[in-house]
Amino acid sequence: MLRPAMVNDLVPPRNRRMALAGLRVFSAIIVLGMMTSLGHISDTYGWRASFYVLALPAVIFVPLMIFTVRDPEREKGADGKVILPVSLRDAWAQWRRSPAFLLVLGGFALSGVTLQANSAWAAAFLARVRELSPTEIGLLSGISRGPALLVGALLGAWLTDQFARRDHRWRFWVPGAMLILGAPAELTYLMADDYWVWMPAYLLTGMLIMGSQASAIAICMDVSGAGLRATGLAFALLVTNLLADLIGPTSIGIMNDTIFASHGTNALRYSMGIVAFAAALGGILMVIASRFETERTRSG
Repeated sequence: MLRPAMVNDLVPPRNRRMALAGLRVFSAIIVLGMMTSLGHISDTYGWRASFYVLALPAVIFVPLMIFTVRDPEREKGADGKVILPVSLRDAWAQWRRSPAFLLVLGGFALSGVTLQANSAWAAAFLARVRELSPTEIGLLSGISRGPALLVGALLGAWLTDQFARRDHRWRFWVPGAMLILGAPAELTYLMADDYWVWMPAYLLTGMLIMGSQASAIAICMDVSGAGLRATGLAFALLVTNLLADLIGPTSIGIMNDTIFASHGTNALRYSMGIVAFAAALGGILMVIASRFETERTRSG
């Protein structure tokens, strides 16, 4: 949450999405480097060892950030004065009267449901349905999803920044369209048996659903209002994580054990396919939110 909020203070609004997508470069590098090795580590040393390896970047980079990155100058208003903090109570009083904020919040949370479900069950799906080993899963996730995430984030952010200079509603339309198109891509990846069909769909899912998050985070900050962008994003992430953890992985597990229990390993195809529609619904809410754009939502 802190990194996007700092981008808001450091980068002009016209380039904010591209700057947020730039943050995804490091995420893609981590996915590419770590995931390709974690599968081998799990095969060789056991799955518990992979968690120790995952903790290493934090041990190195968190102290580096604390001691080297300075807090940027806070956001200023039209009069050039620094905008004073607003209490959470006053912030919520403002947000609940904003259809744009509520719709974007719902869309962002629903996209998180699909993302969290995919994250929790992706390895199980590849192991049970695709019959891949941990090493193969790690290699597939690293060398494919990492670059796909990077390309999707950068392309989506660039398109948003370019088109939004002509019509501000593109800030809603681009991430919304990416989420809507991501659902059929996810279904193709889940249902197809031919490698040359499901593998491109796997990459496309990463580009669209995962890649949409840079632009989605930016629009969350935009509709939060001046002086409330960090708080608004933190609130959106809180709601998203609570909803995603409650609905995403849990609902797939319940469907696997109940309505799709008779389908064996293929139960994951159907339960994950149903949850994939949460991203499409989230995209629709973001598109609808563009109808309620005001001068306040343009301030980002």
